[in-house]
Amino acid sequence: MRTLAILCSLLTLVLLTDTASAASFRCPYLADKTKQTISEMTQGKDGWFFRIQGDLEEEFLMTSETAQYFTRLVDALDARDTTLIFITIPPRGMVAYDFLDRSIDVQADFDKTKAETSFNDLVVALQGTGLIAPNITSQSDLGADFFFHRDIHWTPEGARIAAKTLASILKDNTHFQSMTPAAFETVEASRQTIKERMGLELQRLCTSDIPPEPYVQYETRRKDTKDASALFGDAEESEASVLVGSSFSALEWFNFDGFISEYTGLDIANHALAAGHLFNAIVSYTSSPQFVGARPPFMIWEAPAIYDLNNDTAKFFRQVIPAIHGPCGPSKALAKGSLTVKNGKGGLLMTLDPAKKISGNGYFLFIESSNKGLAEMTLDLEYDDEDGEWFTIDRSEHFKNYGRFFIELSDDIESALSTVQVDGLSNVNATLTAYLCQTPTASNQGE
Repeated sequence: MRTLAILCSLLTLVLLTDTASAASFRCPYLADKTKQTISEMTQGKDGWFFRIQGDLEEEFLMTSETAQYFTRLVDALDARDTTLIFITIPPRGMVAYDFLDRSIDVQADFDKTKAETSFNDLVVALQGTGLIAPNITSQSDLGADFFFHRDIHWTPEGARIAAKTLASILKDNTHFQSMTPAAFETVEASRQTIKERMGLELQRLCTSDIPPEPYVQYETRRKDTKDASALFGDAEESEASVLVGSSFSALEWFNFDGFISEYTGLDIANHALAAGHLFNAIVSYTSSPQFVGARPPFMIWEAPAIYDLNNDTAKFFRQVIPAIHGPCGPSKALAKGSLTVKNGKGGLLMTLDPAKKISGNGYFLFIESSNKGLAEMTLDLEYDDEDGEWFTIDRSEHFKNYGRFFIELSDDIESALSTVQVDGLSNVNATLTAYLCQTPTASNQGE
């Protein structure tokens, strides 16, 4: 009996040691909601941490409504000879599955097969809307180096893999084949470390020291220049392809735009926005004055898969699609209105004759503000049968605001638009000028 007891004790010690070895850091407050400032996290193996809400996501869906908006977006860009590429980034838990600690319930419950199937189905659904959607998970070298262990972002190596995936799918694209690519080279610029929001949060929740993570920072430049300071982003804005997206694209630490140039030969104008979520960058860029004359061969839209494509879909696509069509201006406007805003007090912006039967996505409003600091407003759109809607715009955080707003009329309201009121303004003074525009069709495009 004594021998059996000793063996049991040794087995218990081994099990405890194995369990403890999975955790590199002592973090007693990970589940303490009173101390959390971001999503609750769980510790995996080898110094990995995962956000329970986000990194362990298993379902990635696109509704039929969202698919229709993407198709219309593709068509609007095609009319400008711009091809849309949408790169969705798989979640950290799926890529770093081998580093999940299956002794912890929330990590053991993660179904990698379900996540991979759902992610692949999403990519196929995106491709079905007419855009180009590279599938990063088709690459065999994802894993320990794709994401940082204690940061939400990909590493420069992850960005490199994504750019290679994009390049491989572009080779068969006729638009790309018609272009003459430039030559770019990427070099190591410096050795850096990262300890950003996730790492800083962990430092507060753990009693162990949470070290920063090392990485190599790269920079990319054209080969056909004698000026070593001439980086890849020096091409003419009107000729370059455009990158919009989140901090994965915006932060120079990862050099995603540079890797795209290296592997595709495309000049890239980077208009991504850190903390811009899913839509902020594309709304900002397409609403800008410089977009009016630009004809980028490709628009590359990067987005982590944890962003819900169906959240506020109509609200943002109804701004992006008319912005791509562009303002109609005074000579082509079907109607015009103006409003002087004093101390944020709104009022009537435009009155329309219901007999003109203005309704549906064949029409949109273009509004200019003399004060670019005006970032918030609510449009009260009234229709002749007393139907209506409130359309709220908020560009107060993580937007580049140019004082230009595009709003497509709703397809859900069949009656005729009669008035446009503006309310919900911040305490600003501004002059608002509004134009009612007709959406271009194949027959009147470019008139």
